[in-house]
Amino acid sequence: MLSLLVHFRGRDVTLITGARTASELLFKDWLIADSKEHHFKLIFATDDGSYGEKNQVPKVAETVLRNGHFDAIYTCGPEPMMKKIYDLAMEARCHIQVSLERVFKCGVGICAACVIGPYLVCHDGPVFSEAELSGMPEFGHMRRDLSGKKVPLNAALGLLCTLCCLEIISRADCDLGLHTKYLF
Repeated sequence: MLSLLVHFRGRDVTLITGARTASELLFKDWLIADSKEHHFKLIFATDDGSYGEKNQVPKVAETVLRNGHFDAIYTCGPEPMMKKIYDLAMEARCHIQVSLERVFKCGVGICAACVIGPYLVCHDGPVFSEAELSGMPEFGHMRRDLSGKKVPLNAALGLLCTLCCLEIISRADCDLGLHTKYLF
C-alpha cells in the first residue's frame, strides 16, 4: 500500500490507517510528513481513541464513502476488516482490490495451503478484485490452518497486521487509468 502512495503523489488521495492503539500505528510520523508534503488527506483511527478518530477503519471508511464520490478502493490488513470494506465497496458500486494473506508453504502453488475459492493466493494473488472476490465464499469467513484444514477465520489467527489501509479512486478517471481521487 505504501508503494501506491508514492505512485499517487500529486493526486487527490485520502488514506485511512488504523490500529488498536496509538502505539501500534505504523509509519505515523512518515505518513504525517508525507501527507503534508504531497497534499493527501490522512485519517487515523484507533480502537481506543488514543490517536485520531475513536473507531475502526471500516466505520471511518463508511463515513468517508457516504460523503464522497469514489471509483475504486484498495485495502490491506486483517481479513475481517477487509471483508467489511469489500461489503461497503459493493454497496457503493466501487471497484475494489484486496491484498489477501494466507499461509504460504511452497510459494508456487503446489501445496495448495493458500487456496481460497478457486484461487491460490501465492500464485494468483495476493491482490484480488471484486470479480475474483465474489467467487470466494470463504473470504472473510474461513481460512486454512497449518495442516490445510478449513477453520473459522477468527480461530487462533496469531499476529495480525495493524496497518489497515484503504484507498478510493474517483469514478471519472477510472476507465482511462488516470485516477485522480484516492482513499487508502
